[in-house]
Amino acid sequence: MFPISAQAAAVDDIVAQLAAQGFADIEVTSTMLGRVRILARRNGRLRELIVNPRTGEVLRDVWISDRDDDDDHDEDDDRDDDDEDDDDDEDDSDDDDD
Repeated sequence: MFPISAQAAAVDDIVAQLAAQGFADIEVTSTMLGRVRILARRNGRLRELIVNPRTGEVLRDVWISDRDDDDDHDEDDDRDDDDEDDDDDEDDSDDDDD
């Protein structure tokens, strides 16, 4: 097992590299599995890194669009406006039996 200072140094090095590359709003948090999650923004894009805190190994390094195009968290998403009540789709099939 690595000393705590070595663990912190690995994360600090990654954060310093991101800052040197022009990333801003760098956030360091922990995941539910005890890994270190680093989020950083640059040019309207979000970069997420997952780091093993014991070894400093980068387990994941992905770019995520900072725009809210393709998830369910956008309140202004009009993709489902064509059907006001999805629950009554089942009732529509019963009308064919008449």
